[in-house]
Amino acid sequence: MNKVLSEDFRVYLEALESLKLDIGVSTDVIGYDANVVDLIPRGREQLRNHRFMFSLGERSNILKEIDQPGLVPCISEANSLKYPYEVIFRSLQKLLMDTASSEYIFIKAFFRDESMFYRVFEGPVAVIDENMKLTLANSHDAICLMLMICITKKHQLVMSNRRLPCLDTYLDKALIYLWPRFKTVFDMYIQSLYQCDAKMLWVDGTHPHHIVRCYMEFTASLIQLNAECGDGQLDMSLKRLRLAVDDLLVRFAEKFATQKLKHLFLLNNCDMAISILKVRKLVKKQKNCEDILKRSWKVTWCHLWMNCSWSILVI
Repeated sequence: MNKVLSEDFRVYLEALESLKLDIGVSTDVIGYDANVVDLIPRGREQLRNHRFMFSLGERSNILKEIDQPGLVPCISEANSLKYPYEVIFRSLQKLLMDTASSEYIFIKAFFRDESMFYRVFEGPVAVIDENMKLTLANSHDAICLMLMICITKKHQLVMSNRRLPCLDTYLDKALIYLWPRFKTVFDMYIQSLYQCDAKMLWVDGTHPHHIVRCYMEFTASLIQLNAECGDGQLDMSLKRLRLAVDDLLVRFAEKFATQKLKHLFLLNNCDMAISILKVRKLVKKQKNCEDILKRSWKVTWCHLWMNCSWSILVI
């Protein structure tokens, strides 16, 4: 039975992999090492094409479909559909949960030997573990990684409601894999901002900078996911990201010839941040930014941006 289930999961996993939509590679990270032909210097058009890497958008719908049936690969292939990896991940775990639940109940009732279940499912779990390790090692999509964390937490709740402990170890291990990888990728985002060549990326205009827009979309996405299923681990990371963007904006502002242009550039970027928060309906965070903006002509940029950034990080 172990071998049969292992092969079934392997076949299903291979079929799902063919449906994967690739989002994000190492050179797509915001402002990644200036020695690499990266995403940001290619301009706004490339950012639009990679918007899923920085913006949650409709990808959040996966959390509302947590207990829906998994993907049927042959139907998806017939319709030429591709999916972000978190959709594939949810389908795979959904199949594992449903199969494990029915087998656990049967084995416990018929054989009265709970240990038999773990022997039967040792193979299928190993197949999924191996695939997860390989996938995470090549993943640079922080939004996807955070969605996978949220999916796993919601699946833990599903199994808890079923009163079945059979996948406790697997789900705990999945989170142990996911959090360190998310933090590694997040650190790449931060480091890439510090490594940005401000001279190369600077645009002679006071309009909001496209890198800052990416940052705000990314930040708003993580705030939303943190509210959905966060446990406090994101708070410090968001503060570090805010400081990195503060540093980059100050370097951009220093390129302007006059204080007036410098302040106008900074104010426009803050106003853009407010607009993104409005769209995301993060009312509490956005209102604090608006109050600061009204007083902005009387305060320095340092206080303006840091206070605004701080307010959007408070959940």
